[in-house]
Amino acid sequence: MENTNSITVADLAQIKAIVEIACERGAFRAPEMKTVGTIYERLSSFLEAAMVEVAPQPSDDVHNTQGESR
Repeated sequence: MENTNSITVADLAQIKAIVEIACERGAFRAPEMKTVGTIYERLSSFLEAAMVEVAPQPSDDVHNTQGESR
């Protein structure tokens, strides 16, 4: 059974895309744009940080064993 009480990074990325589309289509009035922009920037920063956390890090073991002879 799928847990519907959680949100994932992928969900947040989809929300970001929805905001982008809504802005392109003029879904927000001018007075709302500051709030939308603020949330969009916070969401973008969060997603960038989340991607850095899940990016594979190079392993030191690979670098240490390349020059060794057996």
